[in-house]
Amino acid sequence: MDARKLGFGIAGAVEHATIRHVAAAAEAAGFATFWLNDTPDGDSLRGLAEAADVTTSIRLATGVIPLDRQDARAILRRCEELELPASRLLIGVGSGRANPALSMVSTEVARLKQGTAARVFVGALGPRMRALAIDVADGLLLNMLPVGGARQAQADMRETAECRGRAAIEVALYVRVSLGTAGRARLEEEALRYEQIPSYAVNFARLGVRATDTAVIGDVPDDIPRGLGPYVDELDETVVRAITASDHSEEYLALIDAIGKD
Repeated sequence: MDARKLGFGIAGAVEHATIRHVAAAAEAAGFATFWLNDTPDGDSLRGLAEAADVTTSIRLATGVIPLDRQDARAILRRCEELELPASRLLIGVGSGRANPALSMVSTEVARLKQGTAARVFVGALGPRMRALAIDVADGLLLNMLPVGGARQAQADMRETAECRGRAAIEVALYVRVSLGTAGRARLEEEALRYEQIPSYAVNFARLGVRATDTAVIGDVPDDIPRGLGPYVDELDETVVRAITASDHSEEYLALIDAIGKD
């Protein structure tokens, strides 16, 4: 499997020592990008500063910072304070709970792009936000799609870009991945939470899938590359959003090793 088309993502709330360990391992394994989720208790930018300290070439990405929680000015200020390397930085942002979302995202992404050389991705679920990303951003970050949905999203992006007279942008997709019984249990818990979010529930219903149908759940290491392969064939970047039992470095490294065995 071509690791250059893969990202590796973990929760921003894990310990900094774990972030450093996993980021270095992901770079050594040849992954294109190291992603950190941004949550109220998980500061992705601070975590990426730790990752930057132990890596030299892998891209460093946030997935995603809600712009209703941190606007562009705040993000730019923190990137400067943390001395994040703009040449490797990918700032993933989303609308959060903002209303109206489209105009706010458009304005804030423009401010980000004016203030940094870092690439900016927009996290999007619906077609209008995906179309906006083509107009204003460098890339599109998707979440929880089956292989067929990922294929269609990539094709739709290219068609929409052509119709708008714009260049195609990069498409990345978070695919939740677990290995072993304990990891499976935690992934299934998270899948149930997503099914209770109205916007995701509508999307799952439209696609005719359950949340777990968008994941790669491995009982043994060989299951992981076999499950990821169809995604890698369709997308610019498939982000292995690692779901483990206890967020220990060893569990993340086991997933990295499983992918590298292909």
